[in-house]
Amino acid sequence: MKKKIALFFVIVLSLSLITACGKEDPVKKSDFENQMNNFTRKLNDMDLYINSIDTDVEGYEQNLLDYLDELLITFKNLKSYEEPVEYIYYDDLVNAACFFMEKSNSYFHKALEETYNANFYEAAIRFYDEAFENVHYIGYMLNGYDVSEVVHTLDELEKQYND
Repeated sequence: MKKKIALFFVIVLSLSLITACGKEDPVKKSDFENQMNNFTRKLNDMDLYINSIDTDVEGYEQNLLDYLDELLITFKNLKSYEEPVEYIYYDDLVNAACFFMEKSNSYFHKALEETYNANFYEAAIRFYDEAFENVHYIGYMLNGYDVSEVVHTLDELEKQYND
């Protein structure tokens, strides 16, 4: 997980080099870049915390769930960022990342709040990975890569995973 976040951090930091030209309002771009850099730093901090939780300590589950709840809020905050117009897939990628993180969070709670459930835990991990995959796609998009092949609308995701 640390490698994924580190890669995204590098991608977002290089964002300022890629977005330095164009007709977009430079203040809006700068604000967006700062928000994305703060998001990346927060993900790094959360990753460190999550990976430092000692699962041999009684009550670790609540600690983990609390931090995952905070992670979900951090993901949802991405929706409030005012992205520059050239990032046409930003909303869909953010919606997908949030969708998967919500699913992950729900399954982690189901897996850990009562009797441990391995199936729910595995589903939580799968959705967690999908959420971060969409965050990586956001990073790729911000660096000028075409991500149109991997973008799914929220409606598509809901039909696929909620039916």
